Amino acid sequence: MTAIVIIYIIFIIFSAKIDAEHINRQQYFSDHFSRFILRLVVTLGMSSGVLEFVLLSSLFWAIFDITLNYFTGNKLLYVGKTAWIDKQFNKIPIVYFLLKIIVLTISVICYI
Repeated sequence: MTAIVIIYIIFIIFSAKIDAEHINRQQYFSDHFSRFILRLVVTLGMSSGVLEFVLLSSLFWAIFDITLNYFTGNKLLYVGKTAWIDKQFNKIPIVYFLLKIIVLTISVICYI
């Protein structure tokens, strides 16, 4: 499982880097559907069961935005203003990131 998590973290970093390249060229995403499907397929392919799927999904959710913010030069807790989920949390980013940490922690505890 450790190797899978490391490879998956690399996938998260590359996903954030690719998205950052588009954002840095002012090519913004108003719809995340196609990238969601790709990431879902990869996550399903790397999971051997429901608990691994939940763990990897929460890992993606916890790490991706911070990594994306790093690559775009934003504050680490920056939340965008374009996508639906961003609009829901951009006024309270600390709650958004605390929720991510809580979900990841619960996932790790359940997996262990």
